[in-house]
Amino acid sequence: FSKLPTELTLLIFQYTAQPTFDQNEGYKSKSPYFSALRLCLVSKLVRRIVLPELLHTVSLPNFDNLKMFVRALLMQKQY
Repeated sequence: FSKLPTELTLLIFQYTAQPTFDQNEGYKSKSPYFSALRLCLVSKLVRRIVLPELLHTVSLPNFDNLKMFVRALLMQKQY
């Protein structure tokens, strides 16, 4: 990515991080957030770029997911 313009790199990260939630796509093998979560591990800068896309739309199918999500949001204040 070092040879690409910064704006293009930013767009690639944002696009890749967006979960599709496509009903036709099966998520049995991986989460719709898989790409975004992997990108968050690249660096702190990439994490800052990807996190808003990751949190834009969330799927919380049960109460335990909701509790973990709230806990994660509270942890984000530390960063």
